[in-house]
Amino acid sequence: MTRMLAIEGPPLALVGTEKPAPAPYPSSLKDAEEKILVEEVEEAEDCIPDGGLRAWLVVFGVSLGMGAFIGPMNAWGTWQAYYQDNLLQDRSSSDIAWIGSVQTAAGRLPGTRDLGPLFNLSEFKKPACSVYVLSLIINNLALNNALAYITVSAIDEGFDANFSYDLLAIVNAVMTLGQLVGGLLADCYDPLDVLIGSTLLDAVVNFAWPFATNVAALVVITVLIGLSIGGVYASMVQPFERMGRLADVGMRMGMGFTLITGGLVAGSPISGAIFDATGSYKNVGYYSELGQYEVGSLIT
Repeated sequence: MTRMLAIEGPPLALVGTEKPAPAPYPSSLKDAEEKILVEEVEEAEDCIPDGGLRAWLVVFGVSLGMGAFIGPMNAWGTWQAYYQDNLLQDRSSSDIAWIGSVQTAAGRLPGTRDLGPLFNLSEFKKPACSVYVLSLIINNLALNNALAYITVSAIDEGFDANFSYDLLAIVNAVMTLGQLVGGLLADCYDPLDVLIGSTLLDAVVNFAWPFATNVAALVVITVLIGLSIGGVYASMVQPFERMGRLADVGMRMGMGFTLITGGLVAGSPISGAIFDATGSYKNVGYYSELGQYEVGSLIT
């Protein structure tokens, strides 16, 4: 007779048939989704808006700030004429020009908010970057000379004072158009070509400006000055994008514009010293023309 053995305890499970304990999948998935959502919201809050009402409100706000900041710099010629003919008659043109040139240069210095590295001198080991920054320094030695002296030179030549002060308003109005057109051309074509063309046009009008002896000629010269300076401003930034990593564009621009302040600081005072020594704005025009042609040669 066969005996059956009774084994006490829990039943034995076959090898390989154990089922793992269910993982807390639903709750884990929910936690992960919530974490991703929070990260996306935080990232969206930190990102610069790209399109839509908020983005254009940013553009509008920055435009108002830039108008209050850049306006006095572009209108420095008014103050130059007023100081030279009234408040500071005992000081030379060169001395007075230092006020505006230092103010303009200070506006190009780096900001105080820490948004990344400020310097990487290895960028200047690239010949393209070094030559381009050097050309911009020379450019700014001559670029703003007409802005600084066109009003006072017109008054000295016997033009009506009200008309002479209006010349800067014409320059700034046309400069806006020059920046818009220059920006569109730089986007469609090579920005360096736009920069070279604008610089050479500025050289021609700087040469011709002191020779304008009637209202019509002076207005035409003033319009061309605004177009040329606007074209330079619209196209001088883009080449920095092509000189290395896209992530370092801001740093390259910051270093470049910091060095450009050397040309901004010295440009108008040098022109003032030339006028003080020679008594003629024609020599100022020759100096500006020579500087702009040198820039064109360096860039090409």
